[in-house]
Amino acid sequence: MRQKIKILGVAGLFIALCVMSLGEVRAQENDFGAWVALDITKDITKKFSLGLEEEVRLFKDFGELDRVSTSLSADYAFYKWLKAGAGYSWIYNHKVKSDTWESRHRYFIFLQGKYKVGRLDLSLRERFQSTFYDEDVSGFEYGHKNYLRSRLQVAYDIPANKTEPYASAEMYYSLNKTGGNEVNDMRYTLGVEFPVSGKLDMDTYLRLDQEMNVKNPVSLFVVGVNVKLGL
Repeated sequence: MRQKIKILGVAGLFIALCVMSLGEVRAQENDFGAWVALDITKDITKKFSLGLEEEVRLFKDFGELDRVSTSLSADYAFYKWLKAGAGYSWIYNHKVKSDTWESRHRYFIFLQGKYKVGRLDLSLRERFQSTFYDEDVSGFEYGHKNYLRSRLQVAYDIPANKTEPYASAEMYYSLNKTGGNEVNDMRYTLGVEFPVSGKLDMDTYLRLDQEMNVKNPVSLFVVGVNVKLGL
């Protein structure tokens, strides 16, 4: 019971922060894009697994390549309800205004807990990430950026069906921003994950990626597909 109260309390606090952050949204520029990814995982033991993800993103009304990335990760399940992990991402980012490309190197660690309430699966993930930019292209002020990403997700277990709809909200909180730390981005997602074959699953979703507390904020509406393969 105490565990349930703690999880629900944290979830309630997170929702309150999301609602308060919406009040900070200024006039937004709208954009549309697509994110496509291939996610491959391999269980080394019952508790330890490795992952590889390749992703391509489009933006500017589907007309420009935003970025391509490769991510390597590892996670360990301490219990059925708690796991931790770490990883590295190489990101090749497109700067449309100057028509140049820059490499970004991202390191991250995370802790994720989950709790089942009836047919609902609640999960809360806290992730720290540090992204190092190509200073030769972007300048010294873009040396690195640190964020805490907090994601709350609710999934529904449909009886006698492996299709799983879900909804999530994720908050990006800057940790080393000049002038003071604050929420810079919110992501709201509605999706459905379903099996395709024995070890192949498909995750399709609609997402609103909403910048805030930045100059010229953009609201990006995303259509996403994530192909998941378990080896």
